[in-house]
Amino acid sequence: MISLRVSPITLFALLVLVTLNGFAVFLLVGLNDRNGAAEVEPRLWRPASLAETRMSANSKRIEKTYQQTLARPIFFKDRRPYRPPPPKPPAPPKVAKAAPKPVAPAPPPITNPNLTLAGIAITSDAKQAFMTQSSKAEGSWVKEGEEIMGWRVHVILPGEVTLQKSGRSIKLRLYK
Repeated sequence: MISLRVSPITLFALLVLVTLNGFAVFLLVGLNDRNGAAEVEPRLWRPASLAETRMSANSKRIEKTYQQTLARPIFFKDRRPYRPPPPKPPAPPKVAKAAPKPVAPAPPPITNPNLTLAGIAITSDAKQAFMTQSSKAEGSWVKEGEEIMGWRVHVILPGEVTLQKSGRSIKLRLYK
């Protein structure tokens, strides 16, 4: 058998709580019995007719004060006064087209020189580019001013070389 040990203060507190709860239940039941079954007369709600609301003195004053607002609700597009659209500008007079000027023929496109930039060496003494030809497996080192396959090496920069031939120039890049 299990014995529960409860301190006297805890027992007293529980007794007070039970008494208060019982008293609250007694009051609620007593109040309900005294009033009996409360009967409420049903009232039918009906909205005031439009004529009744407009007949009041206050609404007549509002109608006079806010006549424009009530005539055209605030958030409608047609509330703004009408403005006719602006007149269209007159059409420009037709002028006979002049004959087109002859265009100089474009220079023939630069064909790929079949050269590939494979490496660049820049030192304080010289700049060199290692160029390979697509038809040969071997390459050659060229300096600025030298020619390779009819193309003159114009400028060697880190990452690219500029070649010139017949007044035209192309750039070959080390990395695509």
